Amino acid sequence: MRPVSTDTALVLSHLKERGLFQDSTPGLEDHLKEGRYVYAGFDVTADSLHLGNLLVILTLYRFKMMGHKPVILYGGATTKIGDPSGKQSDRPLLSIEQIEHNLRKISSNLEQILGNDLIFVNNSDWFDQMTVPTFLRDIGRFFRVSQMLGKDSVRSRMEAEEGISFCEFSYQLLQGYDFHYLAENHGVTVQIGGSDQWGNMTAGTDLSRRKGGKELHVMTIPLMLRSDGKKFGKSESGAIYLNKDRTSAYAFYQYLLNIPDEDVEICLKRFTFLSLLEIESLTGLERQRRLASELTRFIHGEMGLKEAVRLTEVAFSDQLGSKEDYDQIFDAFPHAKLSIKSSVGKTIMDILLEAGLIPSKSEGVRLISSQGLRINGKIIDDPKSLFQNEELIGGVYLFAQQGKKKKMLISFS
Repeated sequence: MRPVSTDTALVLSHLKERGLFQDSTPGLEDHLKEGRYVYAGFDVTADSLHLGNLLVILTLYRFKMMGHKPVILYGGATTKIGDPSGKQSDRPLLSIEQIEHNLRKISSNLEQILGNDLIFVNNSDWFDQMTVPTFLRDIGRFFRVSQMLGKDSVRSRMEAEEGISFCEFSYQLLQGYDFHYLAENHGVTVQIGGSDQWGNMTAGTDLSRRKGGKELHVMTIPLMLRSDGKKFGKSESGAIYLNKDRTSAYAFYQYLLNIPDEDVEICLKRFTFLSLLEIESLTGLERQRRLASELTRFIHGEMGLKEAVRLTEVAFSDQLGSKEDYDQIFDAFPHAKLSIKSSVGKTIMDILLEAGLIPSKSEGVRLISSQGLRINGKIIDDPKSLFQNEELIGGVYLFAQQGKKKKMLISFS
């Protein structure tokens, strides 16, 4: 990873030119002229963080590269409550065992990305020991209900049909106390997060002020939305996760390779450490390739990137891959799943129609007459050709192709 700067005072100007700054408390720029402990919190609602979380992770990494000291807070306790921000109904409550499992997986994931030379803390360490009277006396009495009702995350839920539970309503008290606790016990004075977290984050600055604690600051990062209105980090098959067990390096690489042209420049600025001059010099498809390469290397390492590039060549060349190759690319490639038992005695035409590669038998006949259909690289020359189990790659896959560009993997089970 190439260095950015070691001048702590330059961090805000750097973040602004990269499109990573939206808002902050007054005086933050002067506050950052000295090295500070800066934290970001992550609830453990799944066993992997996703591409949407990466903007905060990389911003924290930029603080580290410019001389500040990052702190990661795991929400072992707040996950039990549920953050109402951006939600229309209560989050499903997870079991304690599931939360602990998620925390172990996410912790391993973040240490792999950021290194283990950071401070990692878990808010279960203080909240699980706290009694209800202590919580109300030491935290609750410093919050005003009128102010809590004015928070965007609460107000939007109050207006929704389901309303908001007291459980989620209290979330901002817990997150506010997290900041105060970290300030008093770890010297943390800056919190960063997505722009939808402003209300929860400033709850901590307000609490510290009322309790006579340290001067605290928050900074928000713009939410990442694609120009087509879709949420960044979401694909047709679901979220793009940072854990390779949930999203392979190939699928991760492919998602970035297919970012719309109009979104590539801002993604390069926000998600890579390339200089602005280098980003401006990139043209055409090289921009997507560079974005995919830089980010895949950062998350999955050099070996992960090499494997993603190799599998991309397998997927989009006319050379057949192995069963193991197709196992890895299947979910991120156009595909269909068919029953091998129900396919016995059917023609290849029937199989391709059922899989959705061709819209009709008549179109299939037309394509065959013009040598436009292939199975495992071989041209189909007879509409009545029967499906044969022996044609399956590794006993599982058919690689089907219509013309030069439309390709599909069909698995049989």
